[in-house]
Amino acid sequence: MIQYRLPSIILFWSSWLIIGSLIIGLLTRCGQARSEQSRQPHRTDLIRGINLEGPRDPFKSHELGPIDTLGFNWVALVPYAFSIPGETFVRWQAEKKYYYWGESLTGIAHCIEMAHAKGMKVMVKPHLWVKNQGWPGDFDLQTPEAWAAWEKDYREYVLAFATLADSLSAEIFCIGTEVRHSVRQRPQFWQSLIRDIREVYSGQLTYAANWDNYHNVTFWQDLDYIGVDGYFPLSEKAKPSKEELVRGWKPIKQELAKLSQSHDRPLLFTEYGYRSMIHSAGEHWNMNESELTTDMWAQRTAYDAFYETFNSEPWYAGGFLWKWSIPHDRSGGVNNSRFTPQNKPAQDIIYRWNKGLPVDSD
Repeated sequence: MIQYRLPSIILFWSSWLIIGSLIIGLLTRCGQARSEQSRQPHRTDLIRGINLEGPRDPFKSHELGPIDTLGFNWVALVPYAFSIPGETFVRWQAEKKYYYWGESLTGIAHCIEMAHAKGMKVMVKPHLWVKNQGWPGDFDLQTPEAWAAWEKDYREYVLAFATLADSLSAEIFCIGTEVRHSVRQRPQFWQSLIRDIREVYSGQLTYAANWDNYHNVTFWQDLDYIGVDGYFPLSEKAKPSKEELVRGWKPIKQELAKLSQSHDRPLLFTEYGYRSMIHSAGEHWNMNESELTTDMWAQRTAYDAFYETFNSEPWYAGGFLWKWSIPHDRSGGVNNSRFTPQNKPAQDIIYRWNKGLPVDSD
């Protein structure tokens, strides 16, 4: 009897081995497909930048932290100036006096040299701050004479940093940030300013329009990049899923693609970012801070959806994450609800997208 039962036993186990192999193979292929879908083709030409928060005092290179090893290849440096609502002056600093060293000509020069020494490229991005108001998008003046006086000061401010940027071979210069009323009412000023900047600066130019008014900019054709600060509200949910955020991006991406193609210019997110809190992908600026509890996963998910949406698009040049603080080892952390991803779970997802590594979104 043994010689008749043995082939049956062998056949039985052989069948299960075959079935098991098929199941393992199927699961392996599914896992590979999922991994490939999540990471997409890795583009080495993307601008993977950070906006560096200007430090109050000089700092050492190691205090920047792992920006280069995390896969960032660009740094945006932001020398602030300020105005007062209704006033026609623009105040900025040539040297550190009462303001931050990292926003002075000396500080910006030092940071350009430090970034280049790390093998990173640089965008210099002047940014107007409005006293008691903050956002420059609300700054407005009532007469052509007032605007002309303000423009004289603004031109001096911008040309000083454009000249510095050229002397140290900074690769991109941003001519302004979110000054929506001026851009809409005084386009001729911006066109003449672009001409003046090109006289002293030989690199590439952009302008940083806010997400809700980039369509009012009439001089994209005079620049090298269409710059958008990409804080588009995507969901009213406190903690939307990645899939929901990708769906929210879809119509926005279509409009940005049309904008890029109509002007034959690549699109650059001059700023993008998410706070580590609930509603981070919505209109959190219209909510009471007490309603916005800290949430690390909401920030991580929002970055994951952002990169999946844009990184493979041929018209997309890349972007500058808002923002990175100094010193790194004392910045961010799991109790911090601000924009920085430093020392938070979001830092890992950014690293994986920057390096083209598989991304597990679960």
